[in-house]
Amino acid sequence: MDARTVKTTDEVIGTERRIFVTGDIKLAQLVAAIRTAHGLAAEAPCSLSYLDQDYDRIQITTDDYLAAAFTSVEISVLKDTKLQRKLAQKVEKAGRKFENNLEKFQKKLEKEQKKEYSRFLGTERRKLLRKCQEDTSTLIQEPTMHFSFSVDD
Repeated sequence: MDARTVKTTDEVIGTERRIFVTGDIKLAQLVAAIRTAHGLAAEAPCSLSYLDQDYDRIQITTDDYLAAAFTSVEISVLKDTKLQRKLAQKVEKAGRKFENNLEKFQKKLEKEQKKEYSRFLGTERRKLLRKCQEDTSTLIQEPTMHFSFSVDD
C-alpha cells in the first residue's frame, strides 16, 4: 500500500514528531511508533484523534477508525492527546497535596491535644492548691518534706 508521513503532536508537552508509516499499519503498531518517537514508556497511556473535513475531532480506537482517518484526511495529522496521562498527573499531584495537608493537620491536632492536657493538669492543680489554702481545718495540710540523716561511726 501507499506510505505516508504522519505528524504527531503531544498536546501535553507540545512536541511534534513525524513518523513514516505504510498504509496497512495497525493501530497498535502506530501507537508503539508514537511512544518511541516521543520517548514515552511502553505502558504510558496514549489516545489518538484527528480532525475531519468538518473540523470535528474523531477518536481513533480501532484499526477501522485508523484506516478511515488515512482515507478521509488529505494531510495525515494525527494528534496524540494523552489526556489520560495529564489527568493522572493532576490526580497524583492532588493526592500528594492531600497527604501533606493531612500530615500537617495531624501534627497540629497532636500539638493542640498536648496543650489541652497541660491546661487541664494546671487547672486541676490550681484548684487543689486553692482548696488547701482556703480550708483552715486541720484535716488538710500542705505536704511537707522530711529529711533524716544518719551518720555511721
